[in-house]
Amino acid sequence: MKNVSQSEQFCGYGKLNSCKKIMSYVVFVLDRSGSIYYEDFYEAVDFLYNVTKWLTIGSSTDELQISVVTFSNSVTEEFDLNDYTSKTDLLDAIEAVKSRTPSGQTYTHDALDFCYSSTFTSGHGSRSGVPKAVVVLTDGISTETSETSTQASILQNAGIEVYAIGIGSVVTSSMTELESIASDPDSYYVNTVGTFSNLCLLVPELVVKLDSNVLESAVDKCGVFNTTSTEDTSGTDNTPLYIAAVSGVAATAAVIGGIGVGIAKALAAMKMSAKIPTMLSAVGMYTQAPLGPAKAKFTTKFIQSGIPTGQMIPSKAPAQTFSPRSIASITLLD
Repeated sequence: MKNVSQSEQFCGYGKLNSCKKIMSYVVFVLDRSGSIYYEDFYEAVDFLYNVTKWLTIGSSTDELQISVVTFSNSVTEEFDLNDYTSKTDLLDAIEAVKSRTPSGQTYTHDALDFCYSSTFTSGHGSRSGVPKAVVVLTDGISTETSETSTQASILQNAGIEVYAIGIGSVVTSSMTELESIASDPDSYYVNTVGTFSNLCLLVPELVVKLDSNVLESAVDKCGVFNTTSTEDTSGTDNTPLYIAAVSGVAATAAVIGGIGVGIAKALAAMKMSAKIPTMLSAVGMYTQAPLGPAKAKFTTKFIQSGIPTGQMIPSKAPAQTFSPRSIASITLLD
């Protein structure tokens, strides 16, 4: 049995799902090793962004402070826990992590050691006696599995909650390392997804674990696409455009229908990659597409339902790229 976490101390073991808790300090530990494609690294950063935008950020006792640590052969603290108490500034800092280039090996043990010996110290903005959490995102087995387990145990024994998120078949083929990294129970602290694009599905669950002031039902998951236009489109036929996309190992398909063409010519083209190993619902539905004399401008947005009051911060939709590992890209021509 692993050491009892701070949430279990405050709430009682086995009652975590109904516990009223806020992690005062959260460190996201992000794998940037060479096995990760650049666009997948983008997806991981967007996941951090989408989780953070829902958290109650600030320096008071009922608010959270965030740090991001990236690792490969070396460990980099992108920013300290006390660097940002403004959510807008914090989200900008997370977005800037995309400037990193994935390379090197998977020194997970060094990243965990860095969290304990450096990030969670007073010099980096941490205080004692408050709930702390580490969220590890990785797509591979660490180069030093035994040392990784040891360093994770040090964090757990200090009462720090450790979440492990595994992406892809390499790290999830054997759950041993993820389970050794994570606190107990594994059913609560371990999550896996098949692809980086699916990380967005975990946003609501992780948000409420870190900040129980947020209702899971109010948090959005993955993005959909919507068309908007800032120019006059009077007289345009706004018939909804539905797109369903399915990707597989050896075949791709897109079904497009119900396009309101109006006066201008329009073409929507879906490009699918044959290398995506799982089936994804890529786009969802276009509604009220103004395809009149003006060029429609595509923007991404998330379906919002029951949003808490306060500043609206748009979520990051799954990255849309034209690389061989892209899920989908959409082009509108006039």
